[in-house]
Amino acid sequence: MLTVLIVGLALTASQDAADPIAASDLASLRTCLSENDHDPYNCDGAISEVCMSEDGGHTTAEMAGCLGRELAAWDVLLNERYATLMTREQDVDAAGYAEGRADQLRDAQRAWLAHRDADCLYEGDLYQGGTSAGVVRAGCMIEKTADRAIWLDDM
Repeated sequence: MLTVLIVGLALTASQDAADPIAASDLASLRTCLSENDHDPYNCDGAISEVCMSEDGGHTTAEMAGCLGRELAAWDVLLNERYATLMTREQDVDAAGYAEGRADQLRDAQRAWLAHRDADCLYEGDLYQGGTSAGVVRAGCMIEKTADRAIWLDDM
């Protein structure tokens, strides 16, 4: 019981410490996207590649941490863009221009999430639980999440 409490406190403390980093990572990603509006796909890796090139980004665990930071930033962006598009589709539905657009978007997003997760689990499982499995899975999640965030923004 004490071990669980200590681990839980350590996780909470590390999450609290990561929040300001996530804000700066998100700001870095937004800057990259504004500077690369002609090709936003250039920003895939904008956070993790910098993180891995610094001291403390070379071991598998450190790489996973860097990839986790980037995935968190893309996930925030994905959710913002989804919410913006959902609001627009709800307005279209309410105005009577079309019916069910918001429901279609919700269903498409749910299907996409399941597809992304299954693809990335499969890709990571190619390493049969080896140390690279998590890194490969995280890289896949970043690539697919970035693609979807960019797609949602283009809609």
